Amino acid sequence: MARARDHGAGATLAAVLALALGAAAPANAAPALRDLDGTTERDSYTKVTRSAFFDGRMAELDGMGQRARDGKERFDDGTWKLATFYWVFRDAGRSRDDSDAAVLRANLDRWRTELPDSPIAHIALGEFVLGTAFHARGGKFAAQVPEENWAPFRARVKQARQILEDAPPAAKKCPGWYHAMLQVLRADGSATRDEATRIFEAGLALDPSYHALYWARVEALQPRWGGSFAALRELAERARTAGAATEGKSLYARVVWSALQFEGQDRLSDGTFEWPPLRDGFRDLVSRTPSSARNRQAFARYACVAGDRATTAERLRGVGDGWYSDVWQDADQFTKCRSLARGA
Repeated sequence: MARARDHGAGATLAAVLALALGAAAPANAAPALRDLDGTTERDSYTKVTRSAFFDGRMAELDGMGQRARDGKERFDDGTWKLATFYWVFRDAGRSRDDSDAAVLRANLDRWRTELPDSPIAHIALGEFVLGTAFHARGGKFAAQVPEENWAPFRARVKQARQILEDAPPAAKKCPGWYHAMLQVLRADGSATRDEATRIFEAGLALDPSYHALYWARVEALQPRWGGSFAALRELAERARTAGAATEGKSLYARVVWSALQFEGQDRLSDGTFEWPPLRDGFRDLVSRTPSSARNRQAFARYACVAGDRATTAERLRGVGDGWYSDVWQDADQFTKCRSLARGA
């Protein structure tokens, strides 16, 4: 059995769904600070999933996916393991050259052959092929993408969509299918906004607490892609009500947090999003995830941006030199907010 080469962990899920949640620390960051990104429970789970995939242990992967889906397993920060599980396949397709991708594709094809009724195998393959589409496209802005890259990109997006549409009916009982399809529709230039809305609504009907659905929607509703701040605010309110039964106010905080990471923290200070409801959402979030230092630091960051010194101090109390680079704008912001919390 051939094994694909592992070129490293790559970006975390948070940097991609939510996907790109913050900037890395600058090269001149104070040496006393310790970047805690890469040390979370999610990072460990990612490594285990990736190792099983690269080694071709597909039955083991199927079991992992089933447990994550059926048990609605969460990390200590409250996010779904299932979203990270599927992200591993998309990231692998996106970050590997064609020779490595061929090995991994063979593993996925064998998974579907050995377990033809597995919805997880089909969704994982769709995610992987979508990843290879973005590998073919490259990471440049659309206007800078070489013309010859567009044909393989579009062909692979089309293939990913077909894989998901041809998946067994049980696939549509997994919220990961709806998230994968939302990603495909966003990449497919021929898809309509109404079509994406229908998929989003169907996913919410299945499980309104699946965070990745909202993160995909936040990305699609950015003003730069034809959305609006009004639409983002409406989505945040929708999250508050749709997920209230299981998530309380915390899902509102997650959606606005994601929007601020995409659109910039100034959208809090300029009134696009209001601090009191976000503060309430974060309070609920950290109460539900008491062991997540990352969530506490996110609360502290936006309290600091909002000028809420008391809450900043409360959430950074006892924090030493450890910071999460995917939470803060940069190390300088962390240092300044920590000084604010200490009364400097």
